[in-house]
Amino acid sequence: MGRESYGQYLRRMSFAEWLRKLKAQPEEQRTNAAAARVVELWSRRHARGAEPLLVPTIAAAVRAGRPWLSYQCPACQMIGETDVRSFERHPHASIQSLIPLLDCPRCPAGPFVVLIGLAASPAITSRLHLPKRGI
Repeated sequence: MGRESYGQYLRRMSFAEWLRKLKAQPEEQRTNAAAARVVELWSRRHARGAEPLLVPTIAAAVRAGRPWLSYQCPACQMIGETDVRSFERHPHASIQSLIPLLDCPRCPAGPFVVLIGLAASPAITSRLHLPKRGI
């Protein structure tokens, strides 16, 4: 086998540095940081259209502070968002296990939705999510 490239060396060193920083933190912060890393890796691979090597769980999305799941209907191209905490699923279930539960309001018998990504807050602000004003 040949020697590793400079890019491989940098990736290996940055991963080792991340592990050192992770070990220095308290347990809860380590878990949250690891969850954030998993969510970030999934989001990056998903955004560039690569096959996901790992899929974050519902608990990882919540711990990472990114509980809002965006999805798109492939039939009508409508984009929707939902809070993963609102589903009655085991916290260790993957976020992809939510796909059969998500449907498009325009085409309820349409195809399965396509996941877009996870976010800290909803990007689409609709009247359904805004608090009602007292008159």
